[in-house]
Formats: sequence, C-alpha cells, structure tokens
Amino acid sequence: MPDPSSRQEIAHLGHVELRTPEPEKSLDFFVRVLGLIENGTDGDSVYLRTWDDYEHHSLKLTAAKTSGVGRTALRASSEEALKRRVVALEERGLGVGWVDGDTGTGKPSATRRRNTCGPR
Repeated sequence: MPDPSSRQEIAHLGHVELRTPEPEKSLDFFVRVLGLIENGTDGDSVYLRTWDDYEHHSLKLTAAKTSGVGRTALRASSEEALKRRVVALEERGLGVGWVDGDTGTGKPSATRRRNTCGPR
C-alpha cells in the first residue's frame, strides 16, 4: 500500500529517454509512424514531442550500444513535494544524486534513481 503522504505529489510523467542501437530507424518510427515532432538534438540524442505536449519534449532518443530506458522523468506537484520524494528515495537507498538539468528541463530539479532494471 502506498504511503498516504505521497499521494498527489507526483503530478505527471515528464518525459522518457529511450536508448537505441538503431537511432535512425527509431527516429523514423517515432516521426513517420507515430507522428511525433522533432524538437532538437544534443550530441547522440534527439528530442521529440507529441502534438499537444506543452513541455519541450515527451521522448528523448539516445544512441546506445543496447536498447532500454535511460530515464523516466516525473513532474512533482510542487518544489516541496519534489524534496519529499527525493528524501523518500534516499531513505530507501535508491537516490544517486542530482541531475544538473537537461535540454528542455529547466533548472536542476531532479534526482537520479538507482537503476534496478539492468545496465545502462
């Protein structure tokens, strides 16, 4: 059962980073088949957004040796809620430090969670 204090502190999914060994094919799929809109690049990453998304990007595709989820961003309902969720992660030994921001994410305001799903 979830901790009642955590209810409504995570407002919505921010974006997902997918790692792909076939970046051109992945980009083609998300743009031509699903209709996402390319919204910029940074190194080996391409930022895509959905038609009605008000954020900079919904999906970040990053070239990698293996496929997988690089990051899942969650938006907190307030700065105080974010701080409480960071403490909850750290208390469980899952926090691994702050992210200094990323293209389209604004000020540094996220904590990295320990990857429990395999290698990055």
